[in-house]
Amino acid sequence: MIAAIERELGSNALGFLKRVYRDGLDRYRARIEAVGLTGRQHVLDAGCGLGQWTFALASGSRRAAGIDIARERVAVCRLLAKTAGVGNACFAVGSLEALPFADDCFDGVLSYSAIYFTDYRRSLAEFHRVLRPGGLLYISTNALGRYLYDIVHNPNAAADFNPRRYGVRSLVNTLLGRRQGLSAERGTAAMSYRGTRAALAMLGFEVLGLGPEGSLGAGGEPFQLGRYLGFPAVFDVLARRR
Repeated sequence: MIAAIERELGSNALGFLKRVYRDGLDRYRARIEAVGLTGRQHVLDAGCGLGQWTFALASGSRRAAGIDIARERVAVCRLLAKTAGVGNACFAVGSLEALPFADDCFDGVLSYSAIYFTDYRRSLAEFHRVLRPGGLLYISTNALGRYLYDIVHNPNAAADFNPRRYGVRSLVNTLLGRRQGLSAERGTAAMSYRGTRAALAMLGFEVLGLGPEGSLGAGGEPFQLGRYLGFPAVFDVLARRR
């Protein structure tokens, strides 16, 4: 299995895989429980990456689906599910801005560290569409301070990824208002508390909580910096579809 995964992933993604699974799934399960995404029928991990959140969701609900734009990451998720014998998790390739799922088919959606790669208003509209009335949405996303941190500290640099360059490009995208063609190579774009709350309200979501990463509920230690140099860095949102 290790050889198959190494063939699919570059050095940056392989390093990320090792970091996120190093301590098991308990911390992800604790966060999911804290925000109310356990005991559900059908939950979606939107922007599943390498699947750690999907598997945590699957352990606490009847079914879980993960979707990601990167085919190689989805291939790794499927391999991990097969190897671990996780039968209630499935994975698909697709965009958060055009989810390949029917209306009202999930009672929970999680999107951790992914929506800022997209035109987030379109992605939020898709989350609203696929959620059933009363369904919960949990998002963790990047604000300006996250990119300042990348520029200053260049964390977890790899042969195929330079966080400092990524941070600079992301700041430029944010300043220019770019929301199309975002990627790890071209940079992403910061979101804000105010803009996110306004977009959710326009769609008809009820915002239940909004604050620094890890601050909603009692989900254990935060995974990311909530603030950096006085600016919001990574923040969480919990909302309910009316």
